[in-house]
Order: sequence, then structure tokens, then C-alpha cells
Amino acid sequence: MLLHAAPTNAQREGSGRPVINSLWIWGGGQLPEQAPAPQSPWRGVYSDHPVAVGLARHAGIPVEPLEPGKAMALGDADARLVVLDSLYGSARAERIEDWQRQLVELDRCWFAPLVSALKQRSLRSAAIDGGDGRGVELSARGVKRWWKRRRPLSQLWSEMT
Repeated sequence: MLLHAAPTNAQREGSGRPVINSLWIWGGGQLPEQAPAPQSPWRGVYSDHPVAVGLARHAGIPVEPLEPGKAMALGDADARLVVLDSLYGSARAERIEDWQRQLVELDRCWFAPLVSALKQRSLRSAAIDGGDGRGVELSARGVKRWWKRRRPLSQLWSEMT
């Protein structure tokens, strides 16, 4: 639609030339030489998301498939980034039942083991980022206080800001 309404297309149509209604970029080619990626704090990325995988590879960071517990099993050896994006699609499509089911699955496979690892001190800390500027830093001591009392999800989310 952007090209269809462009003034250039009106001129082309007025002069009897074909209008341009799409742009297809394809082909091989090579990327130009680029400066090396800046040093990253991450020593590993765990994700199945193609953008996260591509960015990590471009930065020279080892990538592993997303497997529950694998990143936490390594303990505090190195800082690792785990990209959990399973809620995004159902939230965007407003499929609340799918979103709730996936949240329960995330809790079972990721958050409960994370809390356990923090409590057992096999993991010193974890940062959870909601992707919108809100997040929370958890430590072994802090997780006991933060996770202890039951609160509505909306209150937990507001506390993460």
C-alpha cells in the first residue's frame, strides 16, 4: 500500500508507464565488511526464536536450543540469556486460554526450577525482563521474600516496574 499511494506512482501512471506496487528483495550477494560486534556479557544464549538465535550467532555467542533446566544446570559458571517467548503469540492473538496454559507450562518448566536453584544457592541470581522495560532481579535471599506470599498476577507485574 505504501508504494501504491506514492506520488512517484501517480506520475508514472500519468505518463503511461507501469506503476510500482511492490518491492521484492532477493538474491545471494555478500554482506559488507562490518566492525566486530561489541563485547557481550552473555556467554551463551538459549532460545528457539530465530531473531535471538541470529543475533547471538552474529555476535559470536554460542547458541543452544531451549531445553527446560539446561541453562540452570550449569550454575553460576557464566552469564546466560534465556529467551522465553511462548506467551507472545497467544497474548498478541488474545487467546487467553492458550496464554494461561503456556504460563502454567513456563512456571512448571522454568520458573519453579529457577526458584529452586536460587533457594538451593546453585544459582546466585537471575534477572527476569518482561521485554517492555519492566523486570525484576532475584537472588537467593530475595526470592524467599518475593515468592513467599500469594498475590494477584497484576500486583506481581506492577511490583516488577
